[in-house]
Amino acid sequence: MNIIFFGSFLEYSVEVLKGLLEEKNGQEPINVIAVVTTPPMPAGRKQELQYTHVHEFAKSQNIPVFAPAKLTQEALAELTIFGECDYFVTAGYGKLLPVGWLEYPKLAALNVHFSLLPKYRGANPGEWAIVSGETDTGISVIEMSAQFDTGAVIAQASIPITAQDTRETIYQQLYALGGETIQGVLQTDYLWRTQATEKTEDILGKNNTANTKLSFSYPPVAQLTSPTPYARRLTKDDSWISPNVISLAIAGQNKPISEADLSPFLYAIWIEHWESQGKSLADFIEHAVRALTVFPCLWTTVNTNKGEKRFKIFSGGLSESVKKSTPTTTARFTPEIVQIEGQQKAQWNQVKNSLKFSE
Repeated sequence: MNIIFFGSFLEYSVEVLKGLLEEKNGQEPINVIAVVTTPPMPAGRKQELQYTHVHEFAKSQNIPVFAPAKLTQEALAELTIFGECDYFVTAGYGKLLPVGWLEYPKLAALNVHFSLLPKYRGANPGEWAIVSGETDTGISVIEMSAQFDTGAVIAQASIPITAQDTRETIYQQLYALGGETIQGVLQTDYLWRTQATEKTEDILGKNNTANTKLSFSYPPVAQLTSPTPYARRLTKDDSWISPNVISLAIAGQNKPISEADLSPFLYAIWIEHWESQGKSLADFIEHAVRALTVFPCLWTTVNTNKGEKRFKIFSGGLSESVKKSTPTTTARFTPEIVQIEGQQKAQWNQVKNSLKFSE
């Protein structure tokens, strides 16, 4: 079975590529004849070209690498020098393959997507799932189509989202799951597409040991309309929050907030998944911090003795305090690792007394 692998998402995509190369359960080997990734980009102060993690790993395994700037027909013609392939497999590539490219593999072009489709199609499914308060997520292996993440579903596997998970831990788990299961998916799919005379249950049974975490759908099941918004790539503008909201969350207050208090992205999530269900503002902010940590990172502005500065929150937690006037408790948000513009990251307790949130 010859595969061309597509991936570019930091070290995460490498996990799926590794999964293709590992010897598992005596299965017939999968031959990765080439890897397609995005071109090297200038990085750092010296603007030196930086290759993707996938590029570096593939070279270390002596796998040919192709890094076209655009997926043109001319680029596809160049790809053919690596020989015929049975499958394209993509995992975190980030580009939509044109129809001409999808028709190149002899059997299928498959994508490993990191949500339980049809939920959270798009580039940032992990972030959207966490900030929306989802309790589980997973991977979906689909037939690629002319639109992002809309193809028929072949297999799925789920994992829980815990109260400690961040965008980083979720993607680590999801891509590890993709790497762990991709061989079983391909072996099963190969049998289904090449041995159509056999019963589907017999084909699935042949790979039972490799597929214990997967739920298969044969024939592949067309997706319904997604019940969630398109999980587009998030930007710094999406992670803005007013200092007023931070103050309320720290104080454990649930006063009404307006569209002017949150970015349009966060406000829509707040209205849909949190305020409408009577959940606390502190809980929402804690989820947003975990969903957006590292990048784009939840941020606001604060007054310091050197003027107004951008203030980022990288981590935080929830605590409960008893209201003195009534025998009830309320959730409060406490920042933990923070950063004031122009300074190093610090513990909240080290800087909180020097800050004043704007009104």
